[in-house]
Amino acid sequence: MPGAMAAKHDTISNWLTAIPSTFPSDIEAPSAVHDRKRRRLLTPDMSEDDLERYSTPVKKRRPDPEATPRNKQAPTPAPLDDGTARLKRSRSGRSSPTKGLALLRMEHIIDRKSFGERDLLPTSLEHMVQSVRNDAAGVGIFTESDKSRMSSHTQMNSFFESMLDSPHLFDHSGRRAEQGDLPDLDTLINIWEEAQMCEVEGHSEAMWNCSVHYPLLYTALRGAKINQPSTQSEIQIKPMNITTASITRPYATMTGNTILDWKVDFCLCIKARERSRAHSALWRAAQASTQPSINHTDYTPLMDKPISLSIETKRTGEDWRAALEQISTWMAGHWKKLDELVNANGPAWESETEQDAETQQDVAGTRPEATGDAPGSGKRSRPEFLPGVIIQGHDWHFIAATRGRLIPNEADLGRGSCRETVIWSKILIGSTDNMQGFCQIVSFLQRMAKWSAEVYWPWCLQIVQGD
Repeated sequence: MPGAMAAKHDTISNWLTAIPSTFPSDIEAPSAVHDRKRRRLLTPDMSEDDLERYSTPVKKRRPDPEATPRNKQAPTPAPLDDGTARLKRSRSGRSSPTKGLALLRMEHIIDRKSFGERDLLPTSLEHMVQSVRNDAAGVGIFTESDKSRMSSHTQMNSFFESMLDSPHLFDHSGRRAEQGDLPDLDTLINIWEEAQMCEVEGHSEAMWNCSVHYPLLYTALRGAKINQPSTQSEIQIKPMNITTASITRPYATMTGNTILDWKVDFCLCIKARERSRAHSALWRAAQASTQPSINHTDYTPLMDKPISLSIETKRTGEDWRAALEQISTWMAGHWKKLDELVNANGPAWESETEQDAETQQDVAGTRPEATGDAPGSGKRSRPEFLPGVIIQGHDWHFIAATRGRLIPNEADLGRGSCRETVIWSKILIGSTDNMQGFCQIVSFLQRMAKWSAEVYWPWCLQIVQGD
């Protein structure tokens, strides 16, 4: 042991002796600041055996099987051989709604008008506008029986107390009862509380949809006259959440090299009773269509349920123009599908060329003639308008879509898909920040259910049955 220690001591001494006592001339002497720092001592070189013994093995990164494959040097796609431009799909947030609406108008695809232009309104739409304005003013939104229910409820809280002293709110003609019944008052109060929470806490559009909009749609339509068991109707008017329903490609709006296939949030649809003659006719028409659906979307739950009202929702204060562009392109696709259904039923139905005189009147700025049942034919003309709703937080707005001019420079002007869609806006129906606003919206929704059952559905049924 003493000999081993002496050998080790000699090795260390030799190493220390080999350390140079001066710095090379080309290296500057360390500054005073560096002198105060602890210097690192040079260590003896390690042998290859020492390197293998003490070095840490390098770990190779294993590929993550869940990771999305990436190609950092993906080649740029070559242009198409035929020289046609690639179609781009428009997505939310990628384009300016102001520019989008302006471009659609410039190309005569979608035009905009105000409900204030009464001289240009189709007759049936003018009647509906007047009815919606009455709902918006609260005129006749309650029945006499509603008054007694509200009086009893006022003893527990004051939600309805102020409305009892407003005579114009109560209908004495019986027309309000033909639309449906006012829902359970406690249910309306519960939905009102959810609406206040969504507004105050700044909840997302999805939360508004789940907690306020759909419950109000469901509650109002459950009390609609057409949906009551005593009516014994072969159809029901149902609300549906359709946030994932896309416009099928043939019915999407195209401008330049862009496909505008916006979605909407809700709709009212017509559900025929299972195994009824009407249900079988709808199913056959859907299967016979170029796209297997009675609507302009291939969303499976809507394959055999005609859409009668479309609804787009936004949070409070969000861009009105963005909502208008979305629902405009959606309703333009709706018109295209209706035109296809009409054309598929042959010349017995009113053709687009037969409407040209009316169209020329519209282009000239004159009022189109009223349409109804085709004289002497037993056929119903297609509806003059499609109703829609845009919701911004608490506020519900009525809009409508009609058919306009033939789109110029199209190869086949006889097809309905070549007509302009005219969007009419807007009327504030009501607001969910107060109870009277709730009741105005309920009256409007039950009015739309009645229109769907008595105007829109008979025309659809004749179309799909080919009568």
